[in-house]
Amino acid sequence: MKKNIFYLFIVLIGTFFSLVFISCDDDHEDEFELSGNVSKYFPSYCVNLTGTFNWGGKYFHMVVEPRFYFDASEWGLTIDKVEYYIDDVYYKTETKSPYQIEYESRDWYVGAHSVKADITISGPKIETFVLQCTKSLDNSSSQEKAADIWFDYNYATNGEEFFISGNINLSRSASGTAIKSFSCEWDGVSMGQKTTSPFRLTHMVTDKPETKHDISASLTYTQGKTTFNHGFSMPNYEIPGSNSVKQTFIVKSSYSDYENGEYFQGIARQFLGKDVKSSYGFELFLDDILIGSSKTFPYELSYKLENLSLGEHTLKKQWVRYDENGNKTSSYSTDDVITITK
Repeated sequence: MKKNIFYLFIVLIGTFFSLVFISCDDDHEDEFELSGNVSKYFPSYCVNLTGTFNWGGKYFHMVVEPRFYFDASEWGLTIDKVEYYIDDVYYKTETKSPYQIEYESRDWYVGAHSVKADITISGPKIETFVLQCTKSLDNSSSQEKAADIWFDYNYATNGEEFFISGNINLSRSASGTAIKSFSCEWDGVSMGQKTTSPFRLTHMVTDKPETKHDISASLTYTQGKTTFNHGFSMPNYEIPGSNSVKQTFIVKSSYSDYENGEYFQGIARQFLGKDVKSSYGFELFLDDILIGSSKTFPYELSYKLENLSLGEHTLKKQWVRYDENGNKTSSYSTDDVITITK
C-alpha cells in the first residue's frame, strides 16, 4: 500500500499554513490541481521586479523582468502575459519567458516614478486572475541627460565617394545638447575630424568590389558643462559591385518610443550596380497603412503620428522590384515595432 503526501505552502501576511493531502490506496500517482478562485493564495510579494537601471535628470534606461517565488507549472497554471506600465501609462506586453522588457526615455523628469507589471495567470480549473507587482524609482540625485544620436551613410563602389555623418535629433534630446566633434576611421585609417556643422566625413573608395572593411566613428557631444562620447561601428561594410543591389532605411532616432504629435523620420537609401536591369521602389507601412513611398533615392520621410492607440505598432519596410517594363516582379520586407506612450 502506497501513500502520497502533497504539501502546499500558502503565504499569507507573513504566516505559513500547510495543507496535507493524503491519497487513497491506489497503484498510480495522484495529482493535486488547483480550482476555483485561487488569487488569495498568491499575494503580491510572491513575485518581484528585478533588473538593471541607469538614469539621469532627463534620461532613463531600464531592463526589467519579473522574478517568481513559485513555479506556476507545478500547480497546473500558465502565465499568459505580463503587461507593463510606466508611471501608469501602458508600455508593452510580453507573452514569453522571461517576460523581459527594455525601456528608455529621454524625458525622465526628476522625482519619483513607478514601474508596474500586471501578470495574467490562468489554468484549466481556476478563475483567471491578475497578479500585480510594482517597483518605485526615484532619480532626484541623477545628473546624466539624454541625447538621441543617429548615423547616416551610403553605399559606394570603387571610384565613388563614401560618406558617413553623425547626427542628434534635437527634438527628442535634452535641451542644450550639442555636437562638439565627429571623427571616423576606415580600416583603422583616419577619415578626419569635424568640429563644425555639417558633421559629415568622406572617403574615396579604391578597394575592390565584394571586399569587406571596418568602419568606426565617434561622436562627442556636450550637455551644459558635461562632455559625452558615443561610438558607432560597421565591421563588415561590403563594397558593392556592378551587379549589386544595396538598400537601407535609416530611422532618424535611436529610440523606439513615441508620443502622438511627434514625427517619425527616416531616410531610404539605395545602390544599384551599373549592370542591374531592374528598378526598385520603397514602401513604408504603419499597421498596414501606407505612410510613405518612393522610386527615387535618397528618399526622406517625415510622418506625424496622430490618433494612435497606446502600445505597440508595426512598421513594415518593404522594397519592391520592377522589371524593365515597370511591372512588379517581387518584394521583400522587414518589420520593426514602435511604442506609443502618450
